[in-house]
Amino acid sequence: MRTLVGKNIIRFIFLVLLQGLVISHIPLPLHLQLFVSVLFILFLPFGMRAWLGLLFGFLCGLCVDTLTGTWGMHAAAATTAAFVRELYTRFNERYGREAETETVTPTLSRMGLPDFSAYAAMVILSYHIVFFALDAFQLWDFTTFGIMLGSALLCYVCAFLSQKWFAR
Repeated sequence: MRTLVGKNIIRFIFLVLLQGLVISHIPLPLHLQLFVSVLFILFLPFGMRAWLGLLFGFLCGLCVDTLTGTWGMHAAAATTAAFVRELYTRFNERYGREAETETVTPTLSRMGLPDFSAYAAMVILSYHIVFFALDAFQLWDFTTFGIMLGSALLCYVCAFLSQKWFAR
């Protein structure tokens, strides 16, 4: 249990600092934005209480907002992603039972490709939809929608690549 808390604290600090100090200053082509801070929410243990997951999502977004100056957009998006994550856990019968133990973390090796793909897509898309809707005050503009989907796809690829680092 202590190692799980330690891993999540290190993951939180690393991803927030990486997002706020490094990635947010790298210009990507086609106005894409890479949000690695959503990976912290993605890899939180399934057994965590719902209010704690929402609080950690909010704190993660608030820290990124503080470092990037985005005035609450990341906080809103991260809290929404934590809420969608909780809905997935609650309504997925298999992970609802596994949630009784706090040490079960969502990984590709534990969940399998179809389940992890659906889980990651729901959490990542919810984050990006809220962020870009707040950023542009509209979502269904073709350009905004394309940037949102491209950024979500980039983050989705990073979620799979990060399994080597965070799945241990």
